[in-house]
Amino acid sequence: MDGESPNAPTSHKFDPNQFGTNEFVHFCKLVGAEPYLAANVRSLTAQDFYRWVEYCNSPAGSTTLADVGAAAGYTEPFNVHYWGVGNESWGCGGDFTAQEYAVEFRRWVTWVPHYQQDISFIASGPNVDDWSWTHDFLEEIVKKLF
Repeated sequence: MDGESPNAPTSHKFDPNQFGTNEFVHFCKLVGAEPYLAANVRSLTAQDFYRWVEYCNSPAGSTTLADVGAAAGYTEPFNVHYWGVGNESWGCGGDFTAQEYAVEFRRWVTWVPHYQQDISFIASGPNVDDWSWTHDFLEEIVKKLF
């Protein structure tokens, strides 16, 4: 041994991901919190995001992914209201310019099913007080609205 305790963490440890979406949403309900789930636009696809929303919010029996949730013991939809699109999109989450991120954000949220629920899509901003980046992002977002 190199002087470390036998119980010390090593670089060979890994997260088994046993605390996933089901457990997180259940925990939020137990403590009276509203769940916020965020997808990384660099490592996932828009289709993955669509499916995640479907899994969490589609009513039991309405979709294949709702049936998967029911089989796991979650027969009622989670009704997740807050969805983050991107995480640190200015850096390791994509290294996007404001305009590039706006295009990706819009692409990700355009076809997401709402399942008769009010959903809020939340964008990630710059890592500093960069009003120019924020302005450019919002300017690009509204180009397709009007």
